[in-house]
Amino acid sequence: MQTQMKHLRLGNYRKTTSKNRFEHITDFIQKNLQQNITVKTLSREAYMSEPHFFRCFKQQFGVSPVDYINEQRIRAAKMMLQAADYSITEIGFASGFNNLNYFLRMFKRHTGLTPAQYRKSLLL
Repeated sequence: MQTQMKHLRLGNYRKTTSKNRFEHITDFIQKNLQQNITVKTLSREAYMSEPHFFRCFKQQFGVSPVDYINEQRIRAAKMMLQAADYSITEIGFASGFNNLNYFLRMFKRHTGLTPAQYRKSLLL
């Protein structure tokens, strides 16, 4: 029984250390967008040190983990702006931003429009 558990644990570890390591991380990010996701959390999920994880992530995706998370949150916010009649504030918080001003700044940086302008452009 102990041997089976050892193989099970090692099997799960090998899955996350394979070339699909970052696929696991991107899935983790998608499932936890509304949570506070840190590089420390992600590096633990990938079984890597923080500096090594940061370097490898940036090499793999061309952006830092924080920028990637923000891009995914903006993508989610854009979908909510298209599909729902929620307020901008509700959408900001629902997409994982815990500060409305930061959400507005990031949204404008990524899209060139404020969330209100983006929503209005969808109606035209």
